[in-house]
Amino acid sequence: MTRVVDPAEVELGAVQDLIELTGKAVLDIGCGDGRTSRRFARMAASVLGVDPDADAVAYARQVGTEHPSHDCRYIAAELLTLDLEPASFDVVVFSRSL
Repeated sequence: MTRVVDPAEVELGAVQDLIELTGKAVLDIGCGDGRTSRRFARMAASVLGVDPDADAVAYARQVGTEHPSHDCRYIAAELLTLDLEPASFDVVVFSRSL
């Protein structure tokens, strides 16, 4: 059975009410299965989803191949262990994660 979460994209709308994503480099911390990252990628210049759950990231990568025109990448890692260039993202999102 396919799980549908937030079909009306209320979460995406809430983020868009706060900040414009068009043309921005977005970091999605705790991206899980990539659902939100893929939605951001429809507008953003690029999205990097990071999550420590390797299985979730593998799923996100698999589903992401359905939309190859979007610049959306995923990394399975603890965020603090990554060597990310300072100020390399315009927007950082951390939602639905503990």
